[in-house]
Formats: sequence, structure tokens, C-alpha cells
Amino acid sequence: MWCVLFVLVLVLLAQSSLLAAPRDWDDWGAAGGAALPERGAALPAGAVPARVTAIVDGDTIRVQINGVERSVRYILINTPETDEPLGAEATLANRRLVAGKTVYLLKDVNETDRYNRLLRYVFLADGTHVNAELVRQGYAQLSTYPPDISRQAEIRAAQQEAVAAGRGLWASSSPAVGSGRLSIAAVDKREEYVDVRNGGQAPVRLEGWVLRSERGRQECALSGELAAGGTLRVWAMKGAGGFQCGFASPIWHNNLSDPAVLLAPGGSEVARWE
Repeated sequence: MWCVLFVLVLVLLAQSSLLAAPRDWDDWGAAGGAALPERGAALPAGAVPARVTAIVDGDTIRVQINGVERSVRYILINTPETDEPLGAEATLANRRLVAGKTVYLLKDVNETDRYNRLLRYVFLADGTHVNAELVRQGYAQLSTYPPDISRQAEIRAAQQEAVAAGRGLWASSSPAVGSGRLSIAAVDKREEYVDVRNGGQAPVRLEGWVLRSERGRQECALSGELAAGGTLRVWAMKGAGGFQCGFASPIWHNNLSDPAVLLAPGGSEVARWE
């Protein structure tokens, strides 16, 4: 009899312990600042927990960290504004991923942007990288602002997947991304020129577009108009016809990796030639 009673007591104690334990990591964040349990190996070292309090748009949230509320701008991506095509969808995708959750914020180099928003990579408790996931779903695109570029290879791979699958921004029925039917058709680093092609069905004004030599960080601001189906030869210095960037010396490295990167107005990367 005493043995049976002892076993019953142990069972009741175990059940009450399970009921009192947090069900997942988000429950810890809601428990008045209680210490977080050990995080999974999927989360990067140095990531700081924060509770999401509001969704601003597709690439910006508000969070609470140690009782202080801050705005967070996702690094390396850009989503359409809320009043632009797919802007509402991007905001909804962001909400579905992070609303009300405890997320984990990882800094790159810069602490904040000019609007005093924290610049961060954002992760879920299971290790999901939110920045990359929004790109993978087709609601965001790669946008590089050095020196915060340590995870650009991951974001670029997510974008390539979205483009190949025709998701969101890259769907055939979607509006051109940043008028982004432009692409890099050819690069000759010895002759110092890049061919930019407009594969769309309408001309593109080039004001605000930038061609960048990634290794040296030299940037050439384009201008004029590129006709539908047309190709523009962009010379780093001087050349026959085309567009002249006007550099006094070569900008393309011939022996080391120096990708040519085409940036749409606002800084979003739309084309790259390795």
C-alpha cells in the first residue's frame, strides 16, 4: 500500500512540474523578464532576445529590449513601401513571421541608421533567419549598404531561389522590381566597361541607378534613358559611345574577384556579374 501511494505522489509532482513549465521560448519572454532558457544551436552567437511589440512594414518592426522600446530595421533587405505594389503583402508576411514573438537580434557593424533604428539580422527561436525568409518568399530583395554585408551570400541565395520560383516580386505578373528589368549583360574588366541591358517592354530612366565595382567600392551614377530591349555600354573612364563614368584611372580589378553590381534607386541590388 505504501509503495502504491509513493508512486502516485511522484506522478502528481511530475505533472504539476510540467504544467508550470513554459511551453516554448516565447512564454519566457512574457513571464516578466524571467531568464531565458539555453538557446538552440541554430541561433547565432551574440543574438539578443527582444519581444516584438509592433509591425511597421515589411522590413521594420518595434521591439522591447529590457523594458526599452526600439525600432529595428532589417539589414540587407528592402521591401516595397506600404503604398506600393506588394507593400501590404510584404507587411503581412512580416507579421505572420514575427508578430508577438520573442525574436533574436544580431548586429553586423553599424548600430543604428540615420533614423536611429537598430540595424539587425532577426531570427526566430527555431533559428529561422527572418531577413532571408522574406527574400525567399519573394516579398523582399537584397539591398547592400556596406559595411553591414556579412550575410549577403545567404540573402543572395534566398533571392536566387525566389527568382527561379517566380515568387512575389519576381512573379511574371508582378510589377517590375524598382523598374528592375535592367540586367548586366557583359563585363570586360580589361577594357573597363559593363553592358547594361533593359529586358523590359518600356524605357527606363536611369537617374538614381548606380553601377558599383564591389572590390574598390567605386560607384558610377547613371543617367539618361535606356530604351526597351536596348543595351548601354558603361565605360569606367572614356570609350567610344555609351555612357562615360569619368574615372581618372581603372576601377575594375583584373586578377582578383571584383563583381559588378547594379543598384536600383534606393540602393536595392538587382543584378550582379561575378
